[in-house]
Amino acid sequence: MKAMSKRFVADCMANHSCNAVLILGVTRSGNAFRPGDWVDRLAGRFSTFGKDKLLRYSPSVRPLTVKGVRGLLVDIRLVENDPAAFRFVMDFAADNDLTIQCLGGGAREDSGRDEVVALRDGGSKASSRTSTDL
Repeated sequence: MKAMSKRFVADCMANHSCNAVLILGVTRSGNAFRPGDWVDRLAGRFSTFGKDKLLRYSPSVRPLTVKGVRGLLVDIRLVENDPAAFRFVMDFAADNDLTIQCLGGGAREDSGRDEVVALRDGGSKASSRTSTDL
């Protein structure tokens, strides 16, 4: 794992402040990340097809849009369940200089959903830690 992503995740987990990691399709310099379908490609690596032959995204790596910006919501439990997959996603974010936010606090049941809703609705429940702080 890249030093930046490793320190970021270790800090979030050590403080028990991270339910999920939000990776946004904006670089730390503020530019939109291209290609525009990167979220679908990355989330697709973790998806499966159901019996109805429809694509089912993993609950661990889900695509979303926050304030018009595409991103990935990565459940922090992926660190324990599949460390290589988590490392792959975090290395992708670090290699491409993407904005990373640690979401959550308290119980890990919701995997950061409340914080994503708050971000979408204009609030700011996300942790103040971002990849630019490291």
